[in-house]
Amino acid sequence: MTALKPSRPDTQAARPGLPATLSVAGILGAIVCLFALASATHGQAVSESAAAVSAKHVASLRKPGVAPEERQRIADLLLSQGEEGARQLARYAAGDIEPRTAAYLARLDKTCADLVRDRVKAGGGSQKVEAEVSSLRQKSLSVSRSRTLTEAAIKETCDPAIARLTELLQVTPEQAAEKNSELKTARSEVIQIAAFFHSSLEKLPAEQHKALGTMLRPEQLEAVLVAREKHTCLLAMPMTPQDKATLSANVPIAAKLDQGEAMGIAELNRIRLLLGIGALAIDIKLCDASRGHSKDMKRLNFFDHNSPVPGKETPWKRAALAGTKAFSENIYQGSERGERAISVWWYSPGHHANMMGGGKRVGMGREDTYFTQMFGG
Repeated sequence: MTALKPSRPDTQAARPGLPATLSVAGILGAIVCLFALASATHGQAVSESAAAVSAKHVASLRKPGVAPEERQRIADLLLSQGEEGARQLARYAAGDIEPRTAAYLARLDKTCADLVRDRVKAGGGSQKVEAEVSSLRQKSLSVSRSRTLTEAAIKETCDPAIARLTELLQVTPEQAAEKNSELKTARSEVIQIAAFFHSSLEKLPAEQHKALGTMLRPEQLEAVLVAREKHTCLLAMPMTPQDKATLSANVPIAAKLDQGEAMGIAELNRIRLLLGIGALAIDIKLCDASRGHSKDMKRLNFFDHNSPVPGKETPWKRAALAGTKAFSENIYQGSERGERAISVWWYSPGHHANMMGGGKRVGMGREDTYFTQMFGG
């Protein structure tokens, strides 16, 4: 393995297996975007009986405790009522999706908090667990910030520490669902509501769609839910009020990012929180600068911190061009998944040091399988 050595002594470049760095450091926002709902029938006459029958079915959907199978049966009946049934089902879904999603995530949050408390109790109480956590963090960070950091040392000391800290402090959505079986049902109902909405649109003329609003398709909602679930579980981890505030502030910004970018930043913050060194705030301008460099590397077929593009020769110039400042940069090529980039950087001493550094802001930008990551104070 070799490392690129740009003109500055603190720069390197990185590919999978050839990592390098520069050192001088839901998550997604809204699941749906709903517009004002219109009750007009666009000039089509609707009999009172059809409207009444559809309204009766919708009332059945609104009853608490309706099983998913029964909800599907009722939805099928509405769709069989023609356009009026489809319109009423779409309106029901549009009004139900957000509160249902919020209720599911609130239940997930409580389950995660309960699991964390159970783990602390099983670990011998808060004082004993806190002592172990402190020791693990100290050992890992002493290696991460060593001037003689090596990949072997990361694997030997940091990896076991992260694994144990994860066992003590972090709950996954899967673990929460295993503890509380109601979560699986609640989650499937959220996806089901999105399916109802889009099944309704298929029964209606295109000119009526806008009046009913918009909603993510089930497969799109699935991806967004995964991110929201990870964010919810992460917030259940013991952390400072400042870290909670940072993660909350990151949510609407992350919603503007590519999924690979957002998930990469979330993974880095997960590791940093486990180690007690604080979550990084997303700097959208650093994301823009990072994405621009990734695009340039892809377009011009180069892989380096130094760019041939006039005015964008160095990371510092690229950050300034985006209206911000940076003091370190990582680059990667090989996958569209941000978590994969973080994993490769984790085992590269230079990249690792950047990610475990004392920065306050982070930006990540993807183009195809190229990622750039920038850090600011």
